[in-house]
Amino acid sequence: MKKSITITGTAALLLFSTIGNSIASEIASDIRVSKPDSQGTGLYLGAKAGIANYDEADDSDGAFDLFVGFNLNEVLSIEAGWTDLGEASNSGSSVEVTALHVDIVGNMGLRSDLSLFGKIGLARWDFDHNTNATTENDSGVDLSFGVGFDYNISGRSAVRFALDFYAIDAEINNIDVDEDIMVFSVGAKFGM
Repeated sequence: MKKSITITGTAALLLFSTIGNSIASEIASDIRVSKPDSQGTGLYLGAKAGIANYDEADDSDGAFDLFVGFNLNEVLSIEAGWTDLGEASNSGSSVEVTALHVDIVGNMGLRSDLSLFGKIGLARWDFDHNTNATTENDSGVDLSFGVGFDYNISGRSAVRFALDFYAIDAEINNIDVDEDIMVFSVGAKFGM
């Protein structure tokens, strides 16, 4: 009787350990592990080009962004850059906006080659308002934020798809101009 219980117990233990190892292997294959040459840590450079949509002016124009960043770890980065938001025209006047921005970026890996990011920061903008007779300008600092995807094409390079938002609160001729600008862009990011 004791032999039967011992044999049955041993067989059950072997069965459960085999199943447990199989489940553990399955779970472990889904966990992303950093490699020294991945985009997990270090300096990166990038550029994006796209379309800037001006809410108040009801117009759009080409935009581009040059940026540099530093991955603190796989989840958190710091980015700084310069953005040209193009020119928008409405009713005989036009506006041109450029901005320097500093952002905190949160990254979440969806697959080994695809990650989602969200960013929030401050943008120091220059707002130029042009009419037939005059040119007025203003500058200030306001909130900027964005979301997007990085599709890794190699261990150190990625294609970036981004949607960025800039809230510009300018004052031209003692009149408040609140211009919300949304930029959809595609670009590249290169790890150093």
